[in-house]
Amino acid sequence: MSYIVSSLGNWKDESGAIITQAILEGQTASLSQVVAGIKHTKTINVASYDVAPSTAACGWVNSTGSDVEYTQVDLVVNREEVKQELCPKDLEDKYLSQYLRAGIAGDEEIPFADSIASGVASKVKRYVEEKLWTATTAGGDAFNGFGYTIDSTNTPGVNATTGSVAITNTNGLEEVDKMIFALPADAQEQEILVFMSVANFAKYKASYRNANLFITQGEEMNGSVLSHPGFVNVKVVGTPGISTDRVVAGPAAGFYVGMDGLDDMDAISIFYSQDNDVVRLKTGFKYSSAIVFETLFSSNQL
Repeated sequence: MSYIVSSLGNWKDESGAIITQAILEGQTASLSQVVAGIKHTKTINVASYDVAPSTAACGWVNSTGSDVEYTQVDLVVNREEVKQELCPKDLEDKYLSQYLRAGIAGDEEIPFADSIASGVASKVKRYVEEKLWTATTAGGDAFNGFGYTIDSTNTPGVNATTGSVAITNTNGLEEVDKMIFALPADAQEQEILVFMSVANFAKYKASYRNANLFITQGEEMNGSVLSHPGFVNVKVVGTPGISTDRVVAGPAAGFYVGMDGLDDMDAISIFYSQDNDVVRLKTGFKYSSAIVFETLFSSNQL
């Protein structure tokens, strides 16, 4: 563990705001539908509506084909934590000793506690971003991540694209077009998210340049989110959660991320343990992912 800024003595965040905010700011979570307050499992009730108008007439005859269908998707969270011991004595023969409090009582505090808390939260953010995609129940997780569920092999309703190849710095625009064209019309009318690896996102951006297109400030939401040219409702996203040539697409309203964010477990605590004569850091967090309406998603299956 390294120390970075000024010493603030003992530090404690009881609100859980740092961890909660870190997860919410993750690339995937910030673009998905977030469901908070999940202790273990929360069921999402999803309604589907079909309307088939019939010729107006006296009397009451149900319109054949006009239905309301409810389905359910469970968000089951992983419950994880980080525990670390930090011993101020380890700094006594280092230049950082100048930041230690004078006297033996100084062992009750560590320098730069606020920076340590922020650094841990940043690492949790990256970790959760990846796990939202890579989690599998077969691997011991409580849920299957987006990488597993948005796959026509694992979820039969997902649409597999035709003729997809790995993204290069010249074909990126065309390959994303294939993802969009593989979606049903109902999905193409919605706000669409296309996710790919960070490496392929860089190649996708190069395709912009090689097609003599220019990325404007309005098109690029941040370093890893870009509007797809010609489609005002399509955002292309690079995520560390994907490490292969897999590309997936679907309506933003169909990506769900679950978390707690309202539990004491989400707080970062840095405290002195007198019994063990060390300073300890403890934090916990919960997270999950799921898709709804799998028939509105596509995958290149690479």
